[in-house]
Amino acid sequence: MKIQVFFLISFFLVSLPFFGQNVTFEQAQNLRKKPLAEVESFLVAKKWEMTEAMESSDDKMGKAVFGYGVNQFDNEKALAWIIYYESSYGANFNRLTIQVHKQSVYSVFLARLAPNGYKLKKTKIIDGGIEKVYKNATTTCVVTTGTTEGPFSRGSAYSFFFIDNISYQLQFEDDE
Repeated sequence: MKIQVFFLISFFLVSLPFFGQNVTFEQAQNLRKKPLAEVESFLVAKKWEMTEAMESSDDKMGKAVFGYGVNQFDNEKALAWIIYYESSYGANFNRLTIQVHKQSVYSVFLARLAPNGYKLKKTKIIDGGIEKVYKNATTTCVVTTGTTEGPFSRGSAYSFFFIDNISYQLQFEDDE
């Protein structure tokens, strides 16, 4: 019995850092409305690292890319990505994408849509995947399921793109 308890406690202590570094659906959704300094501090505290940044211009939003579990030999590979887009019109118009590669994380995020007031508005097949658009009172969440391919591997990628409803309507609904 003591050995089982020892292994259970050991597993918990070894696993604790991995669980503590995740970003939940609610956190990702709320990070969109935060200033960049808060987003960066929050993610760095959870062991994410910034891998790219691009200044805004007249026709493009500013962008900061953060990776979790970034491959030390190839910084284009990571366990998860967050791309934060900064709007010059204020924090309510910022955008955020979180991309994960584990189906289990995708399932947890999908399960959090309904409790956060999101309702499915449409689904369509896009080149290489499926896109589902969910909306709540203030935010649109575009969920994309697709595949990633490398020279030696192929896998699934799941992304959740958070954008305010007005920006989504102005930029993306005209295309339909």
